[in-house]
Amino acid sequence: MLVVTRSPNLALALGGSGSAHDVVEVRPPGLAAWLSGPARPTPAVVVIAQPWPEDALATLFRLRDAGVSAPALILSGDGDAWAALEDTAPGGDPASRLLPLPVTGPDLVAAVEGALGAPSAPTAVAPTRLAGPAAAPSRPADEPSEADEAPAPVPPAGHVIDLRGGEAEQARAADVRAAVRRLLEQVDEVYGVPESAAVVLAEARARVGADAAVLLVADGERWRPAAVEGLTDEERVDVLPPSSWVASTIGSARRGLVVEDTDLARERLDGVGLGARRHVLVAPMAPSGAVVVLAREDPAFTDGEVSSLVDLAEEAGPLLVAAQDARSLARALAPLRDVEALPERVSG
Repeated sequence: MLVVTRSPNLALALGGSGSAHDVVEVRPPGLAAWLSGPARPTPAVVVIAQPWPEDALATLFRLRDAGVSAPALILSGDGDAWAALEDTAPGGDPASRLLPLPVTGPDLVAAVEGALGAPSAPTAVAPTRLAGPAAAPSRPADEPSEADEAPAPVPPAGHVIDLRGGEAEQARAADVRAAVRRLLEQVDEVYGVPESAAVVLAEARARVGADAAVLLVADGERWRPAAVEGLTDEERVDVLPPSSWVASTIGSARRGLVVEDTDLARERLDGVGLGARRHVLVAPMAPSGAVVVLAREDPAFTDGEVSSLVDLAEEAGPLLVAAQDARSLARALAPLRDVEALPERVSG
């Protein structure tokens, strides 16, 4: 039985409620790697549990495209997008069924056994790709999709979870619980990227006496403006792609740039907002993935000021690295929030 979910409780419920099947649990970000494994088993049934219907259907389609034709059971939640899916053959896949949550362990096992009686997915007919009402958006605009996340560790092909709870498995689970508790106890000491970037940028601006400043922080291959100070309404800072000169030369290669009253290098600063200023200094904040851009009218930036930024990078680097780690952790834990949607308030 292949279970695609982030919740270990689901695999435990299936394995501990009388099911005769071995349970192979794969997290959604690791599904592609599991499917391409050299010796992956052929599941007799698939269970998909993801918070958003578009993600669940995308997982179903990915399985079908990879040749997995086993009957599939999709655990569905509340909301209009879930309600728009058919209970039988959601997404146009005749070998799939919806099972509304919440559900008890025995009922879940019974539903899985019932799904085993469904026909296998035809290999010649592709399921409908989010057409019609099923395409209704359900994820909030600021909610990261699981496709945007960094790949999670993938169990090796054929890995079977030891549901009897061996000593090593119990010790690992205890370590995870202890780490979560320690983090919750110290959550007031965890700072995000915008907070940390604002502190670092204010210090950089003070050390060199800049009129305006921007701090860009790496987010995957892109570089996002995390903090800005002193910019005019016309000076816009963009999210820089990896192909931009600042991202590839300053951020990745950790090289600096000083522009002294010349237009020769200004086109390379497109998107950072301060390229039109008279004197501009661009420097990496190694070892963190960050770049600071400082500008002023006069005088030109000196070697001593450049050195002061190098010292600042060494001091502030750990703060920015910790903030980036906190951002990655927050995104990874986003599906576990278990927050009920608030009803929309309509006039009248």
